[in-house]
Amino acid sequence: MILDVEDLQGKADTEMKHNVMTYVAAIKNASQREQGKEADKLFNDANALYAQAVSDGRDKATELLEEARTEMLYRVYGDDQSVDEIIASKIGKLSVSYDKFIEAKDLFEKAKDLFKAEKTEAAINMAGKCEERSSMSSKQPDILKEQLQNDLDKLRKEWVARVMLTEGERLSESTVTSLELLIPEIRNWAETEVPKCASEDERAELKKKLKQIFAQKAEPFKDAKNLYASCIQITDDTKMKREITSKLSYIDDLEDEYWQRILSELNAVISKEESQKHAAADDVLSVYHAFSVKCESMIKKLNIDDPGLDRAPGAAERRLTVMMRLVRQHLQRDLNLRQQLHIELDETFTAEKLP
Repeated sequence: MILDVEDLQGKADTEMKHNVMTYVAAIKNASQREQGKEADKLFNDANALYAQAVSDGRDKATELLEEARTEMLYRVYGDDQSVDEIIASKIGKLSVSYDKFIEAKDLFEKAKDLFKAEKTEAAINMAGKCEERSSMSSKQPDILKEQLQNDLDKLRKEWVARVMLTEGERLSESTVTSLELLIPEIRNWAETEVPKCASEDERAELKKKLKQIFAQKAEPFKDAKNLYASCIQITDDTKMKREITSKLSYIDDLEDEYWQRILSELNAVISKEESQKHAAADDVLSVYHAFSVKCESMIKKLNIDDPGLDRAPGAAERRLTVMMRLVRQHLQRDLNLRQQLHIELDETFTAEKLP
């Protein structure tokens, strides 16, 4: 029997009305349960898609970071623009993993609408969760991008420190080579210019000019020290900071060492010129020989026997060459000892975990 509306009005049978209302409620509840099941499924699917998107995004960011690290290994000092292009490229490639976040957001929004339609307390709570997850789906791409950007910026900072250190070492080595070549040039220059000096003032001016020549040739030492100083400010690596501090000290030693060697070339020529002027009546060769024996004794720290004056042509020059070689060996030994001292101090500080 099909009921009309009138059958439920007026004096209709109470039991019949109750049965119909129960039936209607059952249909409504069944519909809500089906709706709730669909909402739960959408929510679960969206969660799974969101989790996969996060995982894929992090994996992609790690992959891009390692690619950038490898590519930066082939960039040298001065390649800043190239490194910036590498970073921009990696940030751009990360966006390929964003589609799943968009899909997850759409599913969360659909599930939210279905939960709201149920109008139960539990469903309303679930709708709130859907809204939170939908918001996170929108924000997560920017979060991944920011994390990758931070990691790439840190990688760039490490690259800058590394290439600065390498460039400083290159400058230091090339300057040493340049100064070694300068020494014989200074000797020839001094032998030409010193005899032209008629007074002490002119010789003082000659030394000033020599200082200018040296300063110009040693200028890259200053550039290397500036790079090292900047590197110390950039790096967070304590061991690298100690290593660079040692290199700074070593450059100072090198600069002083080469200045003394170059100045000694000029002084040697001046001394020779003075000796020739004030020993006209003396046997210059005898005076030189006595002095050389004394110098050799001081260099070797021994009382050597006087081998006698050799007046053969070139004998004095050969003896002076041997002595100069001894002097340079002593200077090089001192330089090596200072360098070894720096290394030993660094290792001791590292072993004792000192700052």
